[in-house]
Amino acid sequence: MNKESTKVFLALYITAATITVVAILIDYYHDNWKVSLENIDLITVIIAFTSFAIPALTQVIVQTLIEIIPNRADQIIKARFLTLNSKLEEFNIMRSELADLHQKQTNIQNALAKGIVPYGERAYRTLEYIETKGMLLNRFETDEQQTRNVLFSNQTINLIFQHLKKNHSDILFDIGKLSGLSFSEEIVNYIEDFYRSQHQKLSPYEVDLLEWISIWLHYDSGAGFGHFSLDGKNSTITTMTDEQRACWKQSPRLVLHYSFLVDDDKTRESRLCDFMRGYIKGVLDKFPEPVLKTYDFHQEKIVVEHDMTSREQCVCAGRYKADGCVFHIVK
Repeated sequence: MNKESTKVFLALYITAATITVVAILIDYYHDNWKVSLENIDLITVIIAFTSFAIPALTQVIVQTLIEIIPNRADQIIKARFLTLNSKLEEFNIMRSELADLHQKQTNIQNALAKGIVPYGERAYRTLEYIETKGMLLNRFETDEQQTRNVLFSNQTINLIFQHLKKNHSDILFDIGKLSGLSFSEEIVNYIEDFYRSQHQKLSPYEVDLLEWISIWLHYDSGAGFGHFSLDGKNSTITTMTDEQRACWKQSPRLVLHYSFLVDDDKTRESRLCDFMRGYIKGVLDKFPEPVLKTYDFHQEKIVVEHDMTSREQCVCAGRYKADGCVFHIVK
């Protein structure tokens, strides 16, 4: 009990004692100043008992309240604090989930704009369909980069190639080269913009040929040709060791795994890989001269070799599709 409480109870006891004395005096005068135990009636006793009982009872009640109220208040405050803390945790979890959803939505929007949407272990190509015009468009970074597409099955494409080759033996190489030359302008602009945005102090023409090819293969792997690699093992330059890079420089080559030109026995018998040989040459022929010179190549003088009768180089000759068709780049 604190000092203030002690003062209050002391004042109550003094007041009770005073009331008791006054009550006795009143009773004394009431009985003509004859003081005897018998003359103190029941009312006097009650007053006296009540006078002392009230402070005692008050002390007990107040002391109990002093002990109960803070404890109860403390319990209420703790309960409210735990409730608020729990609500705060729920709010933070909800805010985190909303942030994750917003980021996922942003990622999907960006992926849709690029035309490739990853989902789990898979990725999906997307095309913009303009129903009123019956048009399919590739979605890239900007509207200016949109290109129109026509959906032909791989079987239809191979059938067209087969009939073209029957009448003109070299036509697939020429078509492939023209396709590569047409596409090369797009990929060159893409790589130049990439290096200017990522390496502001580094000119794209200071980067060696292998890095350019690595970016091109990554960019072009979404076209459905198959899966490109630099040497049969590494899809990008970042996974190559110094020894592998030195080996590649001595014998430059590209490998196309699961090529769309060798999907079944009939297409393998037709040996359509000349299209891809021409395509690779067409792309490389338009690479900037400073980049080609890092490997002693020159525009319009690159030769792409691929022996469709060799099991070491072509799936058409019995090589596994997973091992891919090997295209050698020579001076």
